[in-house]
Amino acid sequence: VRLVREDVDGTGAPRAHEIAVRPAIGDSGAPLFLVLEARDVTERRRREEELVAARLAAEAADRAKAAFLARMSHEMRTPLHAVLGFARLLQGDVEQPPERTDALRQIEAAGEQLLALVEDVLEIARIESGGLAASDSPANIRALLEDVAALARNAAGGRAMVVDCEVDAGLPTWLLFDEKKLRRALGDLLVHA
Repeated sequence: VRLVREDVDGTGAPRAHEIAVRPAIGDSGAPLFLVLEARDVTERRRREEELVAARLAAEAADRAKAAFLARMSHEMRTPLHAVLGFARLLQGDVEQPPERTDALRQIEAAGEQLLALVEDVLEIARIESGGLAASDSPANIRALLEDVAALARNAAGGRAMVVDCEVDAGLPTWLLFDEKKLRRALGDLLVHA
């Protein structure tokens, strides 16, 4: 039999004791007497309570962080879409000077890069909250690999780096996968290699 007794010590501080009662068995197998063991478990219970409180605080902080990231991502995407829309609209003006067209392309490229970063932040929030799901659909894997290789070649710029893409002949052209996530993962691996 085990029970926990809580009382107050001489200083007024609460103490917890675990009391165990077990029979002492003789050579004949019959119980001779009862053994009473008392142990002070105040510190153990305090540590357990601290661990529970710390876990609850960490979970609340994670939820608050995920909610903040989701809100922040949404608030940043809205003006970025406006910037991208206006840059694309202005690029359609055939009477503008070439340097302005080039500046608009740079604005669009920078906006797309910022939008990708915002999406990455939102993706992290989804992963941490367990809300990330892959959306498999038929996609051209060969085209995706060529596109990613071309992006990596452009990102390499003048660096002494060669990016080559060899696709095995046995690889089917169409596969079921999450094209957006695979494109981002491969692009990150190649660009940051």
